This record gives sequence, C-alpha cells and structure tokens, in this order.
Amino acid sequence: MWEHVIAGASQIGILLGVVTFFWDRREERQARQKDLYNATDERYLAFLKLSLENIDLDIFDISDSKIAEHAEKCKIRQDTLKRELILFSILIKTCERAYLMFHENQKSNYYEQQWKGWKEYIQDYCGRGNFQRAWRIIGGQFDVEFSKKVSEWISSQENGCGGAPADSPTLSQ
Repeated sequence: MWEHVIAGASQIGILLGVVTFFWDRREERQARQKDLYNATDERYLAFLKLSLENIDLDIFDISDSKIAEHAEKCKIRQDTLKRELILFSILIKTCERAYLMFHENQKSNYYEQQWKGWKEYIQDYCGRGNFQRAWRIIGGQFDVEFSKKVSEWISSQENGCGGAPADSPTLSQ
C-alpha cells in the first residue's frame, strides 16, 4: 500500500515540476516581450523628441506635404500643426503604454485605480479640438484596441477641425 502512495506522490511531484517549468518559461517569455516593447517604445519616443528638435527636417512620421494639406484645410500654420502632432504623438504614446499596462492587466486594485486616473486624463484631452484634429491625422498608428477606445471617447465629444470621422483615424488623410 505504501508503495502506491509513494508512486502516486512521485507522479504528482513530477507533474507539478513540469507544470512549474512551463509556467516559468511562459512568464520569462512574457517578461522578454514586455522588455522588447518598452525598449522599442523608448526609442520611438526618442525619435519623436529628435523630430521636435529638428522641426525643419522632414523626418516626422507624417510628411511635411501631408501636414501642409491638413494645415491649409484647418487654417492653422504648418509649423504649429507639425509641433502639435509631434507633441501629441508623445502624449498619445505615453497614454497607450498606460492603457497596455493598466487597462489590460487589471490584476489588482492598484492597476484598476491607475487605469481610472489615466482614463480620465485621456478623456479630458479627447474633448480638445486640437487633440481631435491630431488624432484624425496620427491615430491610426497606435494599438488597435487603444485606438478604438480613444475614438469612442472623441466621438462622444467631437468638436475639432473637419476631416475624417473620429472613429477612423488614418495616416493617409
């Protein structure tokens, strides 16, 4: 009888060991993916800052010719629009990161509270006409689920300069 108990305990121990091994591997893979995302995100933000510092160069995500088209349509100076787009890109990228960290990972009250604050912050910007204009121009380059949320919030407060509806941001407008 003891032999069966020992054999059963050994099998359970082996099974738990295998499950723990694969669980740890999964967590390590997720940590590597998160580190890669963060490193890439930081490099993109650094590029945006360089774009702002070198505003006279046509290096930003949206070409100067596209910015000129939007500036003319919205009756705003091209250099002003370009600076706004770059700065809003930095802001939106930061908000997107908060969305991915806190909204999609509400594991605890802390994450839930953090997301609540970020959500209010983003929604406040969604009511601003210049943010809405920028979103219509650059909103298509962010996480799909995040983009849907922001577009919903903008649609409920729309008051920006012409162009496409807030729920269909594209880079090619």
